[in-house]
Amino acid sequence: MLKKKRRFLMIDNRPESKQILYFIRRSGVRLALDRDTCIQILREGGFLPTGPIGFVNFLDIPEGLNAQELERYLREQGEETRWPK
Repeated sequence: MLKKKRRFLMIDNRPESKQILYFIRRSGVRLALDRDTCIQILREGGFLPTGPIGFVNFLDIPEGLNAQELERYLREQGEETRWPK
């Protein structure tokens, strides 16, 4: 199971947000939107972790969503991606 998980690290160096985010997703699964767009959607919805270190779990996002479906999923179910909550 652990072999199927892959971590991505993003350090947000903007002055208003000194934060380290770890992104967890299945290796080899490509999302219809790039990571930056997903982050923007989650940020707009208030779904990103707010502490200095947080995790964003993309493991439960259904596979095969097109860009419009993925955006809708993130806007409606974005809370499920955040840890800690």
